[in-house]
Amino acid sequence: MTAFRDGQANALGTLLGAAIIAVVANGLTILGVPNYLQDIFTGLIIIGAVLVRNIGGRAA
Repeated sequence: MTAFRDGQANALGTLLGAAIIAVVANGLTILGVPNYLQDIFTGLIIIGAVLVRNIGGRAA
């Protein structure tokens, strides 16, 4: 579940996040990137999303 606002679920955001990760993973597979690097990229995407959420939450 992703939270759009504090305490409110956002299923569309969850689907969008999963789609972005799947597209990136597919692209990395097509490019022949090793699996361990794909995991690193996925982790960086998740960390980036958390940072964007935290920075956006403080600004509002």
